[in-house]
Amino acid sequence: MVMVPGHEPNETPGAQPGIMVGSAFLVLSRLFTLAGSFCIMLLLTRHLGSAEYGRYALGMVVQSWSAGLAILLLGGSIVPVVAGLHDGESYAVTMYRLAIAAGLVITAVLLATAGWIAGLLGLPSLEPFVRVIALDAAPAAAAVVQHGVAVARGRVIWAAAMPFAGIIMQLGAVAAATNMNGSAEWAAAAVVASSLVQSAIGHAVTRIPLWRGTGVPVAMLRKRTGKIAGAQMLNRILQNMDLPAVQHGIGGGHMAGCYAGARNIAITCVMLFFPVGGVVQRSVASALRDHRTADAHAAARGFLRTAGIWGGLAAAVSVHAKDIVDLILGPGFSAAAPLLMVLLWTAAFRILSVAGRMLVTAAGESGWQLLIATALSMAGGTAYLIIVPQHGAWAAACISGVLAIISAGIALVAASRGLAMPLPLGSLLRIALAAAASAALGIAMPLPDTHVIIRLILLSALYVLLLCLAREFRPHAAIASAWHRMRKWRPH
Repeated sequence: MVMVPGHEPNETPGAQPGIMVGSAFLVLSRLFTLAGSFCIMLLLTRHLGSAEYGRYALGMVVQSWSAGLAILLLGGSIVPVVAGLHDGESYAVTMYRLAIAAGLVITAVLLATAGWIAGLLGLPSLEPFVRVIALDAAPAAAAVVQHGVAVARGRVIWAAAMPFAGIIMQLGAVAAATNMNGSAEWAAAAVVASSLVQSAIGHAVTRIPLWRGTGVPVAMLRKRTGKIAGAQMLNRILQNMDLPAVQHGIGGGHMAGCYAGARNIAITCVMLFFPVGGVVQRSVASALRDHRTADAHAAARGFLRTAGIWGGLAAAVSVHAKDIVDLILGPGFSAAAPLLMVLLWTAAFRILSVAGRMLVTAAGESGWQLLIATALSMAGGTAYLIIVPQHGAWAAACISGVLAIISAGIALVAASRGLAMPLPLGSLLRIALAAAASAALGIAMPLPDTHVIIRLILLSALYVLLLCLAREFRPHAAIASAWHRMRKWRPH
């Protein structure tokens, strides 16, 4: 039901799932989505080979940039704006319209400039892929808004169903394409089909009016989200510079494919963390709206600790990078092992950066953060252009790691200032020590002939044990809290 601006708030106490319950649904959906993504990676790496898979991954970077441009007008602020304002539904209408309009414009631009983009990246065969993936901009942008609105309204089951259905569609289309010996363009068409399915479900769930609803003026939306939009767009560009730099700096081919494979494994760790963030954003934004500062701070601190724990696990398993590459990508990607080791540490800091950025979005962006993001993007781009041609793909991975560390520091400080709360530095330090100790013990484990999955399970169990000893992971308390919330929650 679309609410009348100025009347009831978007969140009715007791009618919505809590953080634990909402996160559980979205994380389960993301787990299934990532499992499907792994299957797609396995199918494509073995079917396309390293060089052709590099072309596919490079095209997906272009798709990521175009999606970022389509969401630029929104600034990643869908959940906190819709959940945190009494007239949030009117903002949702304007966001939806702008996202679709921006997506259509970007589709036209990509279709017109596909040849120029391929020439700029030094890969002429990329042009047909860009033309296909250009069709994804509008439905992907619409699905992002619909998903955010569903989370903001507490419709977490339907929000979780959107990526669930999308990955089923994409996996089925990719499997059919590989069976018919299809090219990378067929895999791009599968991405477009996935976005269309998600957008169709999102429309059925949210019913955001495209033509007849009453939105807010665009100037009002831009005033609220403009700084957030600029900072998040620069961060998106910064995090996606490395693969184009490898393609442009060393000529692509086999090494670009290896870098793409390692990068996709590392990014999966970051992607798995995203669903929790949307629910926490909603909780923090609604708490700030209702002047429940203590609740907002408690949710934010727990979120940062969770980010540290998950990032620490990603860093710890980097000691088994070679075995992970052999298991997931296959023997043809052996050059990706040292890259993955660095990129998993990069992922750990990106997870912290994501957590900080989401809290900053809930609290409100300030202008100095946008200036810092601009300076960091320029410095990162310059480093990639100068260093990668001389030192290769490993240098690109190291640069991405340094940039991730700096970005995480900036995001955490900004979140602390925006929410006026101290950072849980003691907890993060203990988590980091547990990750380092488990990684060291993982190297020393005398299990060279044991399957990599068993070694990863043992290392993860050791990491959890160390966290329990440091009192940073209390499963009995988490289970009790989740059970209490499950008993109180009633779906609507």
